[in-house]
Amino acid sequence: MGFETFDAFYHSDLQSVYLLQVLPALFLAYWWAVAQPVRQSDTPALRFVRLYTLVFCIETMIDPFATGPLVEVLGGGGTALGLLFVLLGDLRVFVLVFGVCAPGRGIGGALREALPWTPVVAVSAYAVHAGIGWIAGGVPGHLLWMIHEIFFVLLAAFFRNYLIPRRIDAADPNRARLERVMSFVMLYYGLWAGSDALILWGGFDAGWLLRVIPNQLYYSVWIPFVYATFFSEREDRVSGPSSP
Repeated sequence: MGFETFDAFYHSDLQSVYLLQVLPALFLAYWWAVAQPVRQSDTPALRFVRLYTLVFCIETMIDPFATGPLVEVLGGGGTALGLLFVLLGDLRVFVLVFGVCAPGRGIGGALREALPWTPVVAVSAYAVHAGIGWIAGGVPGHLLWMIHEIFFVLLAAFFRNYLIPRRIDAADPNRARLERVMSFVMLYYGLWAGSDALILWGGFDAGWLLRVIPNQLYYSVWIPFVYATFFSEREDRVSGPSSP
């Protein structure tokens, strides 16, 4: 299967749907076989992360299908579905942070604190994009995505450098874990923004190839990375009957 441009490859179902399923599918099989049992030695935060990785692994796998082939089958609704999954992608970051910061509240408590943060970047990016369009008399729609990406880098930096240190004591290993996760978020959003700058202002087709990297980080690597960050040092293996 050949592609005349990197743009064509990027927008193909091969890149935007099927290649994004491989690692999450492998992780889902691993989770079911190894990570599923809740161990008595787990802290509330680690029990939360176990459930979180299952729920958002499934969400991550649904996203490319819902915003790609499903839209084509339905013949519309792509903008609404795209916005929904953009917000879900942002929500998953906040749910993880607030769920680990206060795991005793459970998923409901994490959602209640995460939901008000979820539209902040999207709404701010839309407002700035609209303002630039009003001043300049029209701007590329793709610029909206780059603004969103830059704003999320800034918000992730705020979480890493200010909010998380205020919520979790330095002696708690979960603080360093969350800071590492937020650095990962800054990485993929920063790579997206850099790719979009090459596309928008340089007209470089290679920008679409570079965009494949943050796509993989966002869709494929996110959940395995989160799980490994919290459990890699624990030799997380099934060694006997699971705890009730």
